[in-house]
Amino acid sequence: MAAIRKPLLKNPGNKQQLDDEWPLEKRKAVFSNTPEEIFDNLRKVTDYIRKPDVNTAKGLQNLIEQSVFCLTPDRKSTRLTPVNQFKLLNAIVAAAQFDVKDDQTRRIFFITLFLGRANDIDPLLRASHESRMNVLVRFCSLAVQYPVGPFLDVIGVWLAEEYPISNMGRRIATELVNCFLLKPIELDLSKFIDNLLNSAFSFAAVFLFHAINSALIDESRGEQVLAQIAKWISTDWQKLLKFYNAYPALGRDFAEKKFPYLMLKDCTNDHTDETHERLHVGVICIIVDSRKEMPNAPLNLDVLQKLKETEDASINSNRLSEVLIAVERTLF
Repeated sequence: MAAIRKPLLKNPGNKQQLDDEWPLEKRKAVFSNTPEEIFDNLRKVTDYIRKPDVNTAKGLQNLIEQSVFCLTPDRKSTRLTPVNQFKLLNAIVAAAQFDVKDDQTRRIFFITLFLGRANDIDPLLRASHESRMNVLVRFCSLAVQYPVGPFLDVIGVWLAEEYPISNMGRRIATELVNCFLLKPIELDLSKFIDNLLNSAFSFAAVFLFHAINSALIDESRGEQVLAQIAKWISTDWQKLLKFYNAYPALGRDFAEKKFPYLMLKDCTNDHTDETHERLHVGVICIIVDSRKEMPNAPLNLDVLQKLKETEDASINSNRLSEVLIAVERTLF
């Protein structure tokens, strides 16, 4: 798992960046408006993860539901206000950074918190799982806006490892697209997504993966979605390919299922604006560098043959020709 950068949490009193040892009592003092029991209960979770015991295991999930996420009796929603959800997010980031000392244990920590009821079939417990998923989606939205890069970095790696077992990556990406990229351009909400590549690369890479889908072919889907994808693949394609290569299932599906959408979009329009030019550059760069940066997942180029054999006015013959030249030079 990728290393976690230090959280963007500062002591509001002395403006001193937090160090690697942050005792629980000092955390409570810094976040004085956060209920102390939140920190205490998260400590019980991390203590159990570090040293499991039967007695704690029996009531751990109930503790998480009742005293961490504060679910309602029917477990269909949380009693936490939006402000308290943000406070809980900060407490979870601190616990993941300071109470758990290695990447694998951090992964277990997040699985315990958010997937603890994933395999239960009891309707009440399934409701609990759904509520936790809703909280996770909300946390990701909050973390994108403020931002809380360390939380998103951990979540990004976790989602990459869990794919395709879990559909949470797609669910989170859909929510973020709807909240930040399908709103009126004048609101300038896309800037929050744009910042992810620098503040939480792992999360950005997973978001990009799930944002690429058949809806891209539909111009009415929203120009901001395509603009964001085109910008990232034309500037950081090498890092993105390396990331996908590190996760076999993610890399395989990017090469086989996602990249064909990008080629199809690139070669079936005549737009010459910045977004479409970036998309064209990104497609060619991925083709040229894929064998080096993503050797475990060969690109699916079948769509190019279909485009060559199709007589359709929507096909941009110039772009298709340039893509085919890139393929030829790369393969031979």
